[in-house]
Amino acid sequence: MLLEWAVFTLIERRLKINQEYKMTMNNDVNKLLQLVPRLQQAGDFKRLIPALDLLLAKDPLNADYLLWKMKALTSLGQINKNLPLIQKYVNLRSTDTAGFVYLYEYFMETKKLNEAAIALTYALSINSTDERILELLTRLLAEISPNLKKVAINIMTTTRIGHLSCEIEPLLRLLTENKADDCLYIFIANGEPTANAALYSLLKRYANVVESSFWFNFYASRPMLLANDLYAEYPYDLNGSLRGIADEDISGNGFRNLIDIYHNSSAFMKIPEEDLAFAWRWLADRNINREDKIVCLHLRDAQYLNQIGSGHDWSYHDYRDASIENYEIAVTWLIERGYKVIRIGSFSNQKLPISSESYIDICVQRDPRYGDIIELMLIANCDFFLGTTSGPLGLAAIFDTPTLVLNATPFEPPYFPNSRFIPKRLVKEGKNISYLDVSAGKTLSCDNPQKILYCLDNRELEKYNYKYIENSPEDILAAVKEFSVLVENRVLKNTPTSAQLAYQQKLPPSFPGKRSLSMVCDSYLSTYPELFEYQDMPDEMCNNSISKNADLWSASNSSP
Repeated sequence: MLLEWAVFTLIERRLKINQEYKMTMNNDVNKLLQLVPRLQQAGDFKRLIPALDLLLAKDPLNADYLLWKMKALTSLGQINKNLPLIQKYVNLRSTDTAGFVYLYEYFMETKKLNEAAIALTYALSINSTDERILELLTRLLAEISPNLKKVAINIMTTTRIGHLSCEIEPLLRLLTENKADDCLYIFIANGEPTANAALYSLLKRYANVVESSFWFNFYASRPMLLANDLYAEYPYDLNGSLRGIADEDISGNGFRNLIDIYHNSSAFMKIPEEDLAFAWRWLADRNINREDKIVCLHLRDAQYLNQIGSGHDWSYHDYRDASIENYEIAVTWLIERGYKVIRIGSFSNQKLPISSESYIDICVQRDPRYGDIIELMLIANCDFFLGTTSGPLGLAAIFDTPTLVLNATPFEPPYFPNSRFIPKRLVKEGKNISYLDVSAGKTLSCDNPQKILYCLDNRELEKYNYKYIENSPEDILAAVKEFSVLVENRVLKNTPTSAQLAYQQKLPPSFPGKRSLSMVCDSYLSTYPELFEYQDMPDEMCNNSISKNADLWSASNSSP
C-alpha cells in the first residue's frame, strides 16, 4: 500500500506540473518563476529550458536566468553547444567564476587550449586561492609544456603598424634575454584586418596570438578585472591607460624601456626563406636585385589615416607629416652615389617628379596583394632606411636596420641604437625653441602644465602659438650625406662626435632619450646650435620647472 501511495503521489505531482506548465507557458512571469524551481527539483530539464527561454525573452540580461539555463543544458549534456550563452553570462556576471569554468570546459572540448587558459586566468583573478581552478590550470599548462607555471595576458593593437611592431616584439626580446620560459604569454587580437599582414603573420610564429573579438572586447571593457600579476605588460604599453596609468608615465617609462631593450639585445625574428625568395623575385621583375645598394624611404602624410580612419578627424596629428618635395635633392644624390631608392608606404597623396630606374615608388603603386611582405622584406634587408616619426620605424627596430629619422616630431631620438635623427624645428612667434628646454619639461604656458614634449595635439600647440617647421631640403641632404658615410664605413654604433657628446651631456637626467645612442646629426647641430643650448628663462618656464631649468641653464653656461 505504501508503494502504491508513493507512485500515485508522484503521478499526481507530475500531472499537476503538466497542468501548471501548460497554463504558465502563456507568458505569466510570476507563474513562470514559481514553475522553474519545481521543474528543476523534478529534473525535468527538457521543459525547464523553454520556460527559461520565455523568461529570457522578457528579461534577456538577467544573469540568474542565464545561469539556470546553463545548469539545465549541463544536465542534458548540451552546454558545450551554446558558447554565445556562456559568453553572455560572463559579460553580465564577470565576477562569478562559474561562467569562466564553463568557458574553460568548452575550450578544452574544442581543443582551444590558449582560450581555455584565458578563461582560467580570469577565474583566478576573481579567486586566486580556488584549489579546483588552480588544479585545472596546472593540468592545462602541463599539457601545453612541462616548463609552464603561470599565465599572463594582454591585448594587441593590429590596425596601426607602430603599435603592432612595438608591443610584442620588444617584450619577446626581453623575455629571451632573461630566459623567462615558465610563463605562458597570450596576446589577444580582435580579428580585424591588420596594418601589415606579413608582420602579423611573422609575430604569430614567435608568440601565442589568440584571435577573439569576445576576449578582446571583454578585456577592453573591464581591464581591471584581470589581476596585475596575470597581466602581460608591454615595455611600452599604451594599454596601460586602461589600467589607470597616466599617459606621460606610459610614454616616458615606455621609451626608457625600449631604449634599454634595443640597446642590449639583437634582432631574433627572421622572415621565412620562402617569403624572402618570393619577395626578391617580385623585386627582380622591377629591376631590384640582391646585389643592389638599397635605401628605403618612408614619409608620413595625412592620406593614410584619412583612408583608414572611417571619417575620424586625424588633423591633430598633422604636425608629424612631411612634404616629399623637400626630399628630392637628397634622393637624387643617393641615386648618383649608386643607390636604388625605394619609397614604401600606402595611401599617399604625394610623389616625387624623379624619372630614373633607380627610384621606385611602390607606395603610390603599391601592390594590393603583396605590398605588405615586400615592405617588410625591404626594411629588413635594405642598406639603410630613411623615415619619419611613424609606424614603419618599428619595423626597422625589429630588424636592427640602420635608420635616419628625418622630420622627427616630437623631440625624441629613435629607441634603437644604429640610427641618427634630425628634428623639426619648434618655433613660437618666429623664434626657435630650445630642445634642451623642451626636454627639461618646458610647458605650453604657466596656465597650462602640459609638457610640450608630451603634447601630441597640433590644436593645443597652435593655441599657444607653437608651430613645427619641416626640415629644409638642405637639412635633409646634409643629414643623408653624413649618415651614408657612417653606414658605408660601418662605424654607426658608439661613434658620437664631440658636438653630439656635448649636447647629450646637457640633456637633463629626466629626459627619457638621454641614455639613447641615437643622436642628432652633426650637420644639424652645427646649423641650429641655439636649439641645443638652454635659453634665457621665458615666462613659460614656471613653477617647479623654472628652478630646475635655471640650474641646468646655469651649469651648461658656466666656464669649465
